[in-house]
Amino acid sequence: LRYDTIITPTTIAELQASGHLVPTKCYGPNSAELVALTDTVGVQAGDFQDAALSQLMRAKAIIGDVVDTWRNHAAGRPTLAFCVDRAHAAELTDEFRAACVAAAYLDYLTEEEDRARLFAQFRSGEIAVLCSVAVLAVGFDEPSASCAILARPTLSLALHIQQAGRVLRPFEGKEDALLLDHAGNILRHGRPEDFVPPATLSEINKRSDRKPKGERAKVSDC
Repeated sequence: LRYDTIITPTTIAELQASGHLVPTKCYGPNSAELVALTDTVGVQAGDFQDAALSQLMRAKAIIGDVVDTWRNHAAGRPTLAFCVDRAHAAELTDEFRAACVAAAYLDYLTEEEDRARLFAQFRSGEIAVLCSVAVLAVGFDEPSASCAILARPTLSLALHIQQAGRVLRPFEGKEDALLLDHAGNILRHGRPEDFVPPATLSEINKRSDRKPKGERAKVSDC
């Protein structure tokens, strides 16, 4: 037997409408400019080259804009920041701390004991912004998180949905999730609720998860 049809029991938009996920508010400061800049970065294995991408995203003007945007729109919200590599995460953490915002970061080298401590401090509010490198995007569950800083540009729709999805879970007193897109990912892939799974496996084969650099999603201004 060959199985081809994909059964989609629900979508992100339907889960938001039913209250099982919170709605999103999206901000894209300088997003068009950032997308143009990321288009200059080479591609390796279907996504941006990490070294060149890290250098771009660590530019002081961009990092400073991340902190200022967060203070203007998301101060007080438990926040997850998705970064390119360890150097990027460390610099972004330092920039938040320099602005008197409690921040920390973790990556694949962070020991389990230290991870547990950081998660507990984030949950209690002792840490306001938790920066990560390829750790929190998949499988991390902290429903109180209500803001995501998208500082890791990606051509992968799956990674984009995973990153945004970390802050969509409902929590007491949580009315919505803020997506601060400093990566141009919403321009590339659309909002999480815009995603509709393909109907067949053959459609997946025809339209790769990886979006070409020059392709843009049709989204309204956030």
